[in-house]
Amino acid sequence: MAECIRAQVAECIQAQVAECIQAQVVECIRAQVVECIRAQVVDCIQVQVVDCIQVQVADCIQAQVADCIQAQVADCIQAQVMLIEQ
Repeated sequence: MAECIRAQVAECIQAQVAECIQAQVVECIRAQVVECIRAQVVDCIQVQVVDCIQVQVADCIQAQVADCIQAQVADCIQAQVMLIEQ
């Protein structure tokens, strides 16, 4: 009788321990997956922000270069016109 009770208690404890371990493993995996997704989202956002900044900087530089070239061309044309008029 006592052996039977001991066997049942041991079996019950093993089952509870196994269930507890499985629950912890599942929880741990979920936590890691969530953390991984967050990290990837953050990385993705950072990459997109960097790309966006680079594009804006490039656009700004192109605009400034274009303005500078137009101004120089205009100055050059004016200088030549003045020379011709003299």
